[in-house]
Amino acid sequence: MIPDMRRIPEVRAIVRMTIALALLPDEPHDSYILRGFHIITRHAQDEGNYIFGIVQAFLQYVWTSWVGRPWLRRRMCVFGSLQRTNNVGA
Repeated sequence: MIPDMRRIPEVRAIVRMTIALALLPDEPHDSYILRGFHIITRHAQDEGNYIFGIVQAFLQYVWTSWVGRPWLRRRMCVFGSLQRTNNVGA
């Protein structure tokens, strides 16, 4: 998928939107991360079969490994955090 990200702007945009999900709030009663993921998935489908075919496995991974699991979704959320990276200098 990396070569496709470099040469197909639609694929790159979908991946970037997915990465940005961690910046959204994840409240127990209303997960913006969950909503955002569904919007991204619909957007990928709307881009057509070719683009969706490229990103489908990636989106499935994000769903099964992070977004679809509430306890991991809460861990991935950096909304409101002072440090939003693990690349923090000493």
